[in-house]
Amino acid sequence: MYDAALRIDGVSCRYETENVLENIDFSAGPGEFVGVIGPNASGKSTLLRSISRTLKPHLGVVLLNEKDLYSLKSLEVARQLAVVPQESIVSFAFTALEVVLMGRTPHIKRLRMEAAQDLLITRKVMELTRVWDLRDRPFNTLSGGEKQRVIIARSLAQEPRVLLLDEPTGHLDINHQIEILNLITHLVKDGRMLVMAVFHDLNIAAQYSERLILIRKGKIFAAGGVDDVLTRENIESVYGIRVTVGKDHISGRLLIHPQKIRQTQVTKGNVHIIAGSGSAVSLMSELLDDGWNVSLGVINLGDSEGKYSSTLSSPNCKTLQSKSETENPFSLAKEAKRAKPNGGMQEETLFQILPESLCHGGFINNMSMIYYFCLWIKIIFILVGDCHYRRISEFFILVRQTFYASLI
Repeated sequence: MYDAALRIDGVSCRYETENVLENIDFSAGPGEFVGVIGPNASGKSTLLRSISRTLKPHLGVVLLNEKDLYSLKSLEVARQLAVVPQESIVSFAFTALEVVLMGRTPHIKRLRMEAAQDLLITRKVMELTRVWDLRDRPFNTLSGGEKQRVIIARSLAQEPRVLLLDEPTGHLDINHQIEILNLITHLVKDGRMLVMAVFHDLNIAAQYSERLILIRKGKIFAAGGVDDVLTRENIESVYGIRVTVGKDHISGRLLIHPQKIRQTQVTKGNVHIIAGSGSAVSLMSELLDDGWNVSLGVINLGDSEGKYSSTLSSPNCKTLQSKSETENPFSLAKEAKRAKPNGGMQEETLFQILPESLCHGGFINNMSMIYYFCLWIKIIFILVGDCHYRRISEFFILVRQTFYASLI
C-alpha cells in the first residue's frame, strides 16, 4: 500500500444557495498531523465533509494521490480514507466488536466472511483504544465516550492512509483524550498516516498538531506552523476575545489563556507596581478585578509583567514604557531610570514594591522575611481602604529608598 497525499485545490462548498467554504487551498502528506480550528459555523466540519465525499464541492477539486477523489470507486477510497464524525448512529443492536469489524469491510472480498487476520486486527485496535472489554456490549448502550472510542477503533481497523477526525475528543474524559491522541500521534510519527482533525480546544490543537489551518467565515484566515497561526493577534481577530499566549514549560508547546472581561471604570484610585521576574502578575489581576487603575514599571522588557499587561482585557492597566526598561535581570535601575517614567503618575498614586525588582541575583534569597512583610502590608492596604493610602504610599516610598540605600 502506497502512502497517500491529499491536495485541496480551490474548493468551494455551499448548502443550497448559501456559501460555507470559499476557495480553500492546501496540501498535506503522510506523516503529518494537521489541525483545523475556527469558531462555530466557520466551515471546519464542512471542509472534512468535502474531503470525505459527503458534500461534493461546487467549485474546485479534492485530489487523493493526484486523482480526483470523487472519480474514484467507493471501495478504493474506503481502503485509503477513514472518517470519525462528531456523531455516529448505529440503527441495529450491533455489539461493539461487530461495529469495529465493519472497518474491515473494504478489505474483505465480496460474499466472504472475516478471516483470522481481520479478527486479529480488530482485537489489536480495540485494545489500543481500550474498548476490548466492551466487545460484547450493544453499541447503543454505551456512553458517549465509549461510543467515540469504538468508532475510532473502527476507523483504525480500516488501516487507512488518511484519517479525518471531526472533534474527536468531544465526548472523551481527559485521560481518554490523551490516550487516543497519543495513539494517533504515534501512528503519524511512524509515517503511516496523514491525519486531519477539527478541534474546538485550541490548547489540544496546539499540543498535538504540527500544522494548523485557521478558518473564519468559510475562508482560510491563517495556515502554517502552530506558532505562526496561534498568535494573540490571530486569535483575537477570529474569535473576538483577548488571550495570553505562552509556552508550556514541560512540552514546549503553546498555551492559550482567555482573559476575562473586566470593568473599564476606575472606582478606587491608582496603584503603581514596581516588580519583576513574574512576581506581580497575580497582584495586577487582583487589583484590576478590585477596580484599581494599575500602572507598571520600570521593568525588564523580557519580564512576565510586561507581557501579561499587554494582554489584559482592561484599559486600566498600563506599562510605563521607556528606554529604561532594558536593564538586565536582577540589576538595579540607574538613577535616571528610577526617575519619573514616561506618562507620569498622579500625586495620589500608591506604590506597591515587590522585592524581586530591588535586588541583585542571589540577594533575594536573604530577603524572604521582607518579602512576606511586604505581602502583609498589601493585606493591610486592602483592609484599610481608600482613606489611608497616601500615608501607606509614603511608607512604601520609604521602604524603597531603604532598599536602594542598602544595595548601593
